Amino acid sequence: MANQMPFVLSPLKNKYMKKAVIFDSWGVLQDGQGPNTALIEIVKILKEKGLLLFVLSNANETQAAENEPVTSTFKDLFTKFYYSFETGFHKPEPGAFTVILKENALSPEECVYFDDSMENVDAANSLGIESYFYTGHELVREKLTI
Repeated sequence: MANQMPFVLSPLKNKYMKKAVIFDSWGVLQDGQGPNTALIEIVKILKEKGLLLFVLSNANETQAAENEPVTSTFKDLFTKFYYSFETGFHKPEPGAFTVILKENALSPEECVYFDDSMENVDAANSLGIESYFYTGHELVREKLTI
């Protein structure tokens, strides 16, 4: 995989090569019924294409532990989970997003973000991260041309 070229998400708004996709957890990757299996299938394709994949969650330590039975079913697909109780930042605070950028040497233009909170989407967009209000896995498939 080291010699493989990164996947280019060409139809997105900006012209930069995308290296990472960031997903909200609750309401996007999962809900009260369990994992979003249709989206997880898309995540598997993105992982195969060599993208960095992150989860950004405002969950506290108790919520994260309670959610572990669900997140454990897809955790290995992601580069890292970022929980607010670990980072000290809550979405929509800029630090919630910039910690991912800094730790992974990414520019905002290299990332795409999906969340079911318009406030969080607006916050990420204001930082230069191309962001979308999550309405279903079809949106992800369309925006990432999967």
